[in-house]
Amino acid sequence: MVAFRVTVHATALHPFVLERYSPTGFRRDHTLSSAEVHSLFEAARRAPSAGNSQPWRFIAGMRGDAVHRRLTGFLARSSAAWAPDASLLVANLVQRRVEDTDFEYSEFADYDLGQAVAHLTFQANALGLQVHQFRAFDRDGLHQEFALPDHWEIATMAAVGRPGGDATGTDRRRKPLDDVMWTVANIGSQHADPELPKSDRAMPSRRSRSPRGRAPGDQIRPVLVPRIEATIPFGTVRRVGVVAGRPRVVPGSPAP
Repeated sequence: MVAFRVTVHATALHPFVLERYSPTGFRRDHTLSSAEVHSLFEAARRAPSAGNSQPWRFIAGMRGDAVHRRLTGFLARSSAAWAPDASLLVANLVQRRVEDTDFEYSEFADYDLGQAVAHLTFQANALGLQVHQFRAFDRDGLHQEFALPDHWEIATMAAVGRPGGDATGTDRRRKPLDDVMWTVANIGSQHADPELPKSDRAMPSRRSRSPRGRAPGDQIRPVLVPRIEATIPFGTVRRVGVVAGRPRVVPGSPAP
């Protein structure tokens, strides 16, 4: 039996999902107001993050200002052909490590930054704008240009603006929904549904496959991961655990 089947009778999608695309051309006569820029980053600020760690920062430059000129100086040839025309350029920063340590700040940092930029993208659509996220830039050059501390990294950039009249976009073709849903058998079922084609039958996950040298019925005891409480120098209490032979830091709550 199958716990989930894809159906063609889907609820109507939000207009944002249908309208969003990544233009490769922007109107140079369009400018953003300070209030509009503020709303974009307010939307990003409200994004969820693991442990409310908020591992993101942004460098923003409006077309024509000094920050915009500094950002465009480090674009690759491919992005330099269209990104400078956008009303707003944004460098998206992610916190990699706890300051002055080798501890990973959060294993979910990239995921959380993506959430924040997605929130910004949603707000941009509400303002009649589009966002093109990209990686075609000199990361090390920008890092030095803005004198960023070593525990921060520029992950991506985003161009925000109103698409030009003849602007095209990147490829929006997506895999069919059947291809992106992982078919899962009901718990307790030992046999694949004979009515399903092989492509739709559930495959055992990595965790469900028997480890080498063990029979399927053998009992596997859980391994306890040691955890300690540590006070980081800048006053935040974080839980430090050893995972896969190396320390991992999970953001906690501010120290009293």
